[in-house]
Amino acid sequence: MAVKNYYEILGVAETAAKAEIKRAYFGMVRQYPPEKEPEKFKEYRKAYEVLFDENSRKEYDSIKTIPTEYSKVFDYAQQMMAAGEYEYAIDAYKRIIDQYPDLLIVNCMLADAYSLNDNTGNAVKIYEKIVKLEPDNMAYQKALGDAYVERGFNKKALTQYHKTLKLEPDNLDLYVAIIKLHLEAGQHKKAREYLSVGLQCAVEHGLDNTALLVCGSIFSIQDRDKHGLNQYLEQIAAKMAEEPLRKEAIAKSLLTEIFNVPPVPDCQEEYFRVFNFVSEQVPEMEGVQMMQQEIQRREMLNDLERDDKIPDVIVSYTQSIIGDCDCPSCQVERLAMEMDMLQSIAETRKALHYLRNNYPDIFSLNADFYNDILNSRKERSLFEKLFNKYKKYQKRYPEEFFDEDDWDDEEMPDNEPYVRKEQKIGRNDPCPCGSGKKYKKCCGAN
Repeated sequence: MAVKNYYEILGVAETAAKAEIKRAYFGMVRQYPPEKEPEKFKEYRKAYEVLFDENSRKEYDSIKTIPTEYSKVFDYAQQMMAAGEYEYAIDAYKRIIDQYPDLLIVNCMLADAYSLNDNTGNAVKIYEKIVKLEPDNMAYQKALGDAYVERGFNKKALTQYHKTLKLEPDNLDLYVAIIKLHLEAGQHKKAREYLSVGLQCAVEHGLDNTALLVCGSIFSIQDRDKHGLNQYLEQIAAKMAEEPLRKEAIAKSLLTEIFNVPPVPDCQEEYFRVFNFVSEQVPEMEGVQMMQQEIQRREMLNDLERDDKIPDVIVSYTQSIIGDCDCPSCQVERLAMEMDMLQSIAETRKALHYLRNNYPDIFSLNADFYNDILNSRKERSLFEKLFNKYKKYQKRYPEEFFDEDDWDDEEMPDNEPYVRKEQKIGRNDPCPCGSGKKYKKCCGAN
């Protein structure tokens, strides 16, 4: 399998000047906009970042000078990357680095392979080492910022992106990345500052500002700013009119970005304004109705989370049901929550009466189980049902979260349901992973 090199990806000669490389890159952006061809965008963006910087370009060109034995290993590593066989690519890159440790571009590729193989810790370590050696290299600086984001080190990523922006102040991708991180941290003022500067930069350099307009729409939704939202949507509509072939791709990008941020309470009207906009602009696009239903479900969850009369376990259970995932982990987690509900059955019954009267749509999501809890005559049979389900899961998924002594193999507890051994984590408690976020916004969001 032939693998294109970075010059071929951009369609330029190996002798191309920096201006020609930049011109070719922006031509690729127009031909394959990121919201329409996200994977292809990553490919030609990476090629541009490496070739535009003189040092990283020299590094890349120097690969051709290594002995044939190792150039073949490099070609093999590239083929494995293209095929998604990242472990083989990692081994191949390591072989080259063992002999040529100063080839930073190969170290960079090794870091990319680690990141794609979900080993972001190694990726970060490699990029940190590279950046110390090449502090003025935009490609390496941005790669370190991206690695920090993958690792969840958002504060470090912000600092790194700011450094990179000084090296390439007209890079709109950096503005978008910085805006999203400020937005995630709740720093709307800072995010708006960078949005304003980014939009001005786009005007001055004649760059596509679609991604920035989408960011502005997200701000407006979260701030419940109907006027601002309409302004950004009008500009997006104008962009769609200018490039009708991109209409659906831009609409999908808008919807995707909305779903990539945590849901905001009391913003149903703003969310539906976006869906109505998408329906008007691209009425034939699939999935709009499904996404509207998802927004309604998110609003139901927001209502539950704000209601002090609803225990955390019912909120989490509802979230799991709405998620509609039947993987072993989710099945076992739902069973654990059912056991929790039975553990405090009097409190659960009180909450379920309230749920049935005030949130009938949510109650109906699992009405059979809830009605069994409310029926005191079925209490014993319900214990038996959950115990049998436990034994079945323990046999079917022996690796999923079970300790040998959780339940006695010989007998079912008379009236004592499963008791969780570890300390229970409330949805509003700090996440035990140490991120500093609430559990519901971090590990508990999945």
